[in-house]
Amino acid sequence: MNKINKSGFSLIELLVVITILAIISVVAYTNFSGSTGKAKNSKKLQDITSIETGLQTFYQDKYYYPMPSASTATNVW
Repeated sequence: MNKINKSGFSLIELLVVITILAIISVVAYTNFSGSTGKAKNSKKLQDITSIETGLQTFYQDKYYYPMPSASTATNVW
């Protein structure tokens, strides 16, 4: 009689583990991709609020809004 050494994993066990890892990675990716979009929108809102505050402060000091410089503006008022 031949004695077979059964060490290692079977094909079914490997497929089950790969399937579980694939499911976990898909769930993690969908959660992460939604968070990055929210973070970008939050940063944009924070930047706009900062610009608005700066413009209000400038107006309170000078009583007019700053004009764009000729080198950065394509259409001056």
